[in-house]
Amino acid sequence: MTEAEWLRCDDSTPMLEELRNRAGNRKLRLFAIASCNRVSSLLLDERSRSAIVTAELFADGETAEVELIAAHAGALGAREDVRLCRPATMFYYWGEAAAEAAAACAATASFPPAHPAPQHEYFITARGAAANAVAAYRIRELEESFRLDELPDDGTFDDARHELDDQAHDLWDRTRRVERAVQADLIHDIFGNPFRPVSFSSLWRTSTAVALAAQMYESRDFSAMPVLADALQDAGCDNADILNHCRGAGGHVRGCWVVDLVLGKE
Repeated sequence: MTEAEWLRCDDSTPMLEELRNRAGNRKLRLFAIASCNRVSSLLLDERSRSAIVTAELFADGETAEVELIAAHAGALGAREDVRLCRPATMFYYWGEAAAEAAAACAATASFPPAHPAPQHEYFITARGAAANAVAAYRIRELEESFRLDELPDDGTFDDARHELDDQAHDLWDRTRRVERAVQADLIHDIFGNPFRPVSFSSLWRTSTAVALAAQMYESRDFSAMPVLADALQDAGCDNADILNHCRGAGGHVRGCWVVDLVLGKE
C-alpha cells in the first residue's frame, strides 16, 4: 500500500494488513475496543462487557495481566453460553458474534500451546466479529419483517423465501462494507499516517495542552480537539497534520494519535 492509498482507504482490511508487525499491542487493542463499542448494545452477558472494560484498563497499564486473563476466560465462557442459546433457525447469531468480539478484545500475550496465534490476530478477529454482529442483527430485523400475509396473490412461499435470501445476502455484504469503512476511520484516528511519522516537540507539550488532552482521554469526550489545536499552535506547533487532525470533522476515540503524542503514550 502506498501513502496515497492509505490516506484515501475506506476499508479496514487492507489497512490492518499494512499495520501487521508495525503496530503495537496497545493501539491495536484500543482499535479493537473501539470497534466493539459499536456493538455494546448487542452484548448479552455482563462478562462480555466486563472484558472490554478490563481490556481498556490493561491497555493503559491500569490493571494487571492476571485480571485480563480472568476477564478473557469469563468472556470465552459468555461466548459459549450465548452460542448454546442460538435459535435453531438462525444460521449466524448476532449475539454470538458480539460475544466473540468482546472476548477477542481481552486476548492476552499468555496463550496456551493450543492457541499459538499472535496477539494482533485476536484484535483483527475482534473487528471482524463486530462487523459480523451488526450485519447479522440487520438480517434478523429483515427476517422479522417478513410476513406471509404480505405475499402477492400469485406468489408462493418459496418465491418469497428466495427473495428474502437474496435481500439478506445483499444486506450482509453492504452492512459489513459500511462497518469496515467506519473501522477505517478509527484506524486513521488511532494510527495516523504510518508513512509519515510526526516528530513531536516537547516544547508543544505545555500544561494547557496536556490538561486538555488528559481531560478528553479520561472523559472520552473529544469535542475540545479544536481547542487543543489552538493550544498546540500557541506553543509553536506548526505541523499541518497535527493541526488538521484536531480541527477536522472526523471523530476521535481513545488512542487518537495526536492525543497520544501530547500525553506521551505509545
